[in-house]
Amino acid sequence: MGCYSLDASSAVGLAVGLAMMGYAIGNIVRFLPGVSSSTRQAAASAVDYAIACLVFAAFAGGVVGLLDSVIGTFAPAHDCSAVEQFFLNSIWRASALIGGLGAIAAALPFIPVVGAALSIGFTVAVAPLLILLGAIILPTSALNFVIVAAFKWAGPHLFTAGVAAIAAPNRLLKGLGSVLISFAIVFYTALPLIPYAIVSVMGWSSPEEFQYALSEYEGQIDQLKQNPVAGIFDALDITKLYKLVVDWTMACILTAVVVAIAVAAARGLSQSLGGVSAGV
Repeated sequence: MGCYSLDASSAVGLAVGLAMMGYAIGNIVRFLPGVSSSTRQAAASAVDYAIACLVFAAFAGGVVGLLDSVIGTFAPAHDCSAVEQFFLNSIWRASALIGGLGAIAAALPFIPVVGAALSIGFTVAVAPLLILLGAIILPTSALNFVIVAAFKWAGPHLFTAGVAAIAAPNRLLKGLGSVLISFAIVFYTALPLIPYAIVSVMGWSSPEEFQYALSEYEGQIDQLKQNPVAGIFDALDITKLYKLVVDWTMACILTAVVVAIAVAAARGLSQSLGGVSAGV
């Protein structure tokens, strides 16, 4: 299983029930006395659609079973929790770094003699870091975390609701159903792949490796907040911190790209299933 269960049994059972209801209603209307020919044709169409929905329900159950086997083998469920925790930690740590660096810059002017010069030099040195942390890492981490958490919660419900909507009598909700199913299936497949995409591109052994490296600099910053010293540029290796933050930025952007590709794929799949773009 990936980040969430598609709950195929509930979805298929609901779809079969709705299809049978559409089949029964269509046949009743077809044989009512005094019904116009156009109404009989519409009822016959509803019957045909109900039969097609029965086939679709069986097909959907088979596809979900195949996805469960593939995703469960190559992307265990804990991978989704790992990437969720990565972005949650990123939110807190980016906020802590912004606050820590800002506190050091505010304390430096109080150092006798060299304080003003150190403050100017430190502010110039860390200004790009603060831009990356505040303008890219913090908002993208928050967005990525919300997307992962939202689909972990809503994914099973989206799939069940989508299958039920497609199976509603006489194509009443076919377009909406195709959109819901598309997003449920595409993100079910895409979310567990995020850790592998990050690790392969960034060259990390795991997302946790980055968190361990970041902890070292957090400790240095916490110490400097308590006791700013004249040798601050020796106590804090800003060059290595820059490399770490740049890698961090790339990981956040990479995840945003994966999510954007998933949205585009869901839009295309919904068009194929129901002839309605997800943009609606």
